[in-house]
Amino acid sequence: QRPSIKPLTAEEERLVRQTMVGSSGEVVATRKFATLGAMEMTRGKICCLEGNRWLNDEVINYYMGLLDDRCRSAGKLKVHFFNSFFFQKLTEPAPYNYAAVKRWTKKVSLLDMDKVVVPINHGNTHWSLAVINIRDRRFEYFDSLASSHNRILTTLRRYLIDENNDKAQKKDLGIASWELYSPQEVPQQEDGNSCGVFTCMFALYATADMPFIFSQRTVPTMRRRMVLEIIRNKVDH
Repeated sequence: QRPSIKPLTAEEERLVRQTMVGSSGEVVATRKFATLGAMEMTRGKICCLEGNRWLNDEVINYYMGLLDDRCRSAGKLKVHFFNSFFFQKLTEPAPYNYAAVKRWTKKVSLLDMDKVVVPINHGNTHWSLAVINIRDRRFEYFDSLASSHNRILTTLRRYLIDENNDKAQKKDLGIASWELYSPQEVPQQEDGNSCGVFTCMFALYATADMPFIFSQRTVPTMRRRMVLEIIRNKVDH
């Protein structure tokens, strides 16, 4: 079923407004995710979804956890989600540090997944999404500013080769020859702060195996729907 970013009902709009009022330290949602672990969301953190504000790591990661829940319940695609700190750890110190993330997958066999989702925080200036599409044997990069960043894809290719060698999961998969896919025709942001919302929408659609049918006009509704889904602990599309 295709994700549908539907307008909120009057009652849902009321819940969103109510969530934004009160002490910034109050916890408005908490959940223990199967892959990403226990998280809590405070009002001060979720308020970045108001207006046209930059999304923080906490909101991005909580939403990735909800998408993980959705994928598990749907039972169609096998998807592994990394949090927004994974790529940062993999590339510090520059240019590459497999040892820093080697233990992140001690309980999962990545090459048995269909897709691996990697949200990327570019030094708190931009958000984008990388997907290791194991099923289709390609490394994908989706950016709402139409940047290609082949370095990110070559880094993830090197990571998957090291992961395969270290865990002895599969043999001779030809990972070095997989396609580096960085399409320029994906939906683009028309402002300076919507990249995090686009990153979440890229992840929503990519993990449902659907084309990206959204635009800048979708962003205000998506922001409010993300608030609603976080406080309800469920992605409802």
